[in-house]
Amino acid sequence: MGQRFAPRAFVIATAGFFAAISSNASARPTGEPQACANCHYETEGPLIDLRFDNESPDTGDTVALTLELEAVNAEALRTGMFITVDGGQFVLVEPESTRFAEDGVPTAVLHSEPRDLDGSGQAQFQVEWVAPDQIGVVEFEVWSMTGNSNGDSADDHHATRTYSIAHGCDGVYYHLDTDGDGFGDPESAVLSCDPIDGRIAQGGDCNDADATVNPGATELCNAVDDNCDGEADEGLEPGIYYPDTDNDGYAENFNEPEFTCASEPGYAAEGGDCAPDDPEINPGAPERANGVDDNCNGEIDEDVSSEEGSGGPSSDSDGASGESGGALPGANDDGGDSGGCHVHASERSGWAAVGLWALLLGVGTRRRRSDRRSDRRSIV
Repeated sequence: MGQRFAPRAFVIATAGFFAAISSNASARPTGEPQACANCHYETEGPLIDLRFDNESPDTGDTVALTLELEAVNAEALRTGMFITVDGGQFVLVEPESTRFAEDGVPTAVLHSEPRDLDGSGQAQFQVEWVAPDQIGVVEFEVWSMTGNSNGDSADDHHATRTYSIAHGCDGVYYHLDTDGDGFGDPESAVLSCDPIDGRIAQGGDCNDADATVNPGATELCNAVDDNCDGEADEGLEPGIYYPDTDNDGYAENFNEPEFTCASEPGYAAEGGDCAPDDPEINPGAPERANGVDDNCNGEIDEDVSSEEGSGGPSSDSDGASGESGGALPGANDDGGDSGGCHVHASERSGWAAVGLWALLLGVGTRRRRSDRRSDRRSIV
């Protein structure tokens, strides 16, 4: 950074640095033409956002820049800034609170008065930048700090961030692709108007040392963000599972827990399998009449009818066994002729035969009694 300033600026920066480390120097409200980290040692903030009102300027265009800062430290009360650029020049739009780092050198601007943070811990600075007359890319390096009210710079917080912008061309970010998977490391991005040898335009690789990890990869159950979407094992239901040797969805016991995913074969989340080598026997199986405890509840053939699969007596309306009709006496159940009607012998037909014989017996008895009376009259 020292090469970007005239020798006098380098002397000022160096003197400020050694003064800071040799004594308990107080922070200077007007700022110093050097990186904030030289005096403000803590590194927790603020958050930096540099916005351009035109992100694709032509050569010579003037671009309005808005630097928005947000404190991270809860005790911060005010903030400052220091911006450098390696092409074009700045134009001051807030001369009461900003100035050039060195008179007549408009490539570095810093605060001349610190800015109080608002109720949400934020503050803004405004500045303009004029693009160079030649096509190309320039880089802005932004430093900022937040401070409290104790007058000591040692417990203030600083942060830095770099921005690039192309002027006069459609700039493209080119990346290193170390693992050769077709996706580059976003941390290696370089903005350019022309392709760069050894770099690719496709970024997004979250692990450029592993070709199996990139935005085009399939997510696997391995506790790794394989597809670089910011999540690991998403959609695979990672958790604690247990060996399921017959792959029926039930484990034999919970003695061998494994951290894996629901999609992995050979593991199950539920236990209670009483036959770990038979996939048809498990707590979710239906009980069958087969003399086996199919559903692993400790009982065999429970709630299964003993007549399952067997036929019962018929009771249809044609009188074969109902009350509306009966078998005739002398029915022939061997398929023979029975007066043109084939019926089956039954218990009812047997009782009908008994009744018939009783009737004939009664008639014969009455006839004998009548004959005796006739004989007596003849004798008299």
